[in-house]
Amino acid sequence: MKKILLLFICLFAVIGCGFDNTNTLTKQELIDQHDNKLLRQVGENLIKDFPELTKKYSKKAVHQAVRENFELAKRHNIVLTGSIYLFTAYQLFLGKPVNKLDEDGLLQDILNSDEDEHVKIYRIKKRMIQLASKIDNRAIITGEQ
Repeated sequence: MKKILLLFICLFAVIGCGFDNTNTLTKQELIDQHDNKLLRQVGENLIKDFPELTKKYSKKAVHQAVRENFELAKRHNIVLTGSIYLFTAYQLFLGKPVNKLDEDGLLQDILNSDEDEHVKIYRIKKRMIQLASKIDNRAIITGEQ
């Protein structure tokens, strides 16, 4: 019985189980499809989580910002969707990508470092708090919002 089952499995493997192998996706195409699905979800989550912030942007612009931050993150070995979400939220709120927000270049230094992604994100959050306090202090001094 085991021999028959094994033969049956081999036969299905050889004939391709009835699937048209010309339509199969490459490994990279599968990865790209998966990435696109995750990035769409990140964009939708941003729109849902920050309706007041994202209403001034078109849905297409939010998704484009997600895509840009995905590419930025990928260049710096950052792969978690939570990190891309964070970068995009900063960009939508402050109007610039994370790597362009810091006049001192410290954020870019963090991105370029060989540190683990979690350490990079921790340091980026810490730096963003410092930058936000500068913005708040500047607004208090100049009366700007």
